[in-house]
Amino acid sequence: MCRRWFKPVWSVGLFWLGSVFGCSSANPSLQEGMLTSYEERSMAQAAEAEEVADFPKIENRRPAMPVGSLTTTKPSIAQALEWQMPDPSVAKELFQARAKNITDERRERDYARTSKAAYNHLVAIQRPRQMKLTLADAIHRGLVNSYVIKIAGYEPAVSTAQIVEAEAQFDASFYANWIDIIQDQATASALQGTSSKRWTLGTGIRKLLSTGTQVDIGYNASRTETDLSFQSLNPSYNNDMTIQLVQPFLRNFGIDFNRSQINIRKNERRINFEKFRQQVRDTLSQVEQAYWNLVQKRRDVTITSELLAETEETYRYIDARRDFDAFAVLINNSKSAVDLRNVDLIRAIAAAKEAEDQLKALINDPKLNLSDDVEIVPVDIPEAVPLVVDRLAEIQAALDHRSELKQRELEIETARIIIGTAKNQVLPKFDAIFTYKITGLGPDWDRAFRQAADNDFNEYQVGVQFEWPIGSRKSRAALKQAKLRYEQTIAARKAQIEQIILDVNSAVRTLNTAQDAIYPAMDATDAAEKNVQATKERAERKSPSELQTELAGQENLAQARRTFLQALIAYNVAIAELERAKGLLLHYNNVVLEEKDY
Repeated sequence: MCRRWFKPVWSVGLFWLGSVFGCSSANPSLQEGMLTSYEERSMAQAAEAEEVADFPKIENRRPAMPVGSLTTTKPSIAQALEWQMPDPSVAKELFQARAKNITDERRERDYARTSKAAYNHLVAIQRPRQMKLTLADAIHRGLVNSYVIKIAGYEPAVSTAQIVEAEAQFDASFYANWIDIIQDQATASALQGTSSKRWTLGTGIRKLLSTGTQVDIGYNASRTETDLSFQSLNPSYNNDMTIQLVQPFLRNFGIDFNRSQINIRKNERRINFEKFRQQVRDTLSQVEQAYWNLVQKRRDVTITSELLAETEETYRYIDARRDFDAFAVLINNSKSAVDLRNVDLIRAIAAAKEAEDQLKALINDPKLNLSDDVEIVPVDIPEAVPLVVDRLAEIQAALDHRSELKQRELEIETARIIIGTAKNQVLPKFDAIFTYKITGLGPDWDRAFRQAADNDFNEYQVGVQFEWPIGSRKSRAALKQAKLRYEQTIAARKAQIEQIILDVNSAVRTLNTAQDAIYPAMDATDAAEKNVQATKERAERKSPSELQTELAGQENLAQARRTFLQALIAYNVAIAELERAKGLLLHYNNVVLEEKDY
């Protein structure tokens, strides 16, 4: 019975050849005793697998097994994100909300011009056709439509057909043959005929047993006609029924050897299923990263638009004082800053559209065709719930669930089977042969058959066959190769364990780094905003150094916002990356793979 640590809400069936894959229970054994038991740290509840409809609407993507123990978080982080760097689709409402908080009349008037200019810059990223997309919907669409997943889904189905092909060696086969001989030759004796006609019909069934025994049950009938005067039956009919058994005792003997190809194909099917699971996991991870990248790029457009609008406002102010006290250096510097930031906006818009295409290419949704100019508006915002992560527990979870390690273990099992097969082929051939035949003869087919059926005339044959290639170089070389391959798979497994530990360590470190950077980045953004406000409140007349300070303050605010946004995006990506490194990303997103034989 399949048990999962979560209640499944997605059921994915992706094999067009009739093979649909599903949940497999985790390996409870520890990997060579490397770490302490992880089972005590797992959640106690386990829900039974339920039958669910195909691709229901997802209400909640949170995992049933969180990465670590949840702690409290400041609700101001999400508010600060929306306040400082809104998505272009809601920027206008946010600008209006900001304006309501400004009490100074002159500052409110200046901000009205700045926010209007910023929104006008954002029009370049907006298109008539829009699609609002949550992260759960993006993952859902990717699982249903991704070509990469569909391609990977064929391999386990092909392996299933190969199992049937291997099992077919034990199928019985029917055979039949017909020979018609007409002979006319000179003879040197009256006891030999010069002309004869003979036809022979042979038919039967052959079958290989799992022990290596070859069974052949055959029936032969023949008719002979000759001009020999001394032959009393002319024409004569012969019938014989034969049972032959050939039993190997050394080479090709045993159930293990004869079923070895079946077991190898079964292991290959399991390996391909784990590869498929890995591909689904990696594709899901790529979709999530692409989604958050789109969130970041779109909000960076807002940041750049506001920076450009602020710089344009500064340039407008200085240019208005051209005939009074504005130096040429002030005008040129501010104009240069406007042009450079306009270039930054062009690049930011291009980056946002590129991020849209990357997400479209991953999910392959017919409703989001790459050739269609559809604006994707991500709905979800990055989360900032702190997580306390136990590194050793995460490593143990990865060793229990990573598909790559399961593949290495199956490869080791396959290598063992191949060694056993190679050892068998080194042995000499020693087969026992038993044949039993009953015969009948008559002037017509009916009487010949009845005589054979009465078992009046029979024949027994017992014998042995022995064969031993001198030196056995070919079979011994094959055995050597099999042993080397086995040692190679052992080394590959050890290397995979090290790689998994490295992946988890890196994921945990990245998660902790991103988490620690969020609050300092938020504080830096707040300080940079206050610095810009303080700069604007200075005297109207600006020196070159004061102008440079104001422009630098605007740039610092934009950079602080980008850093804050990057910290939040990196944190959310790091959470998913840790689950991917543990091999639990499908569980984390409540994705169930069902396996059914066709």
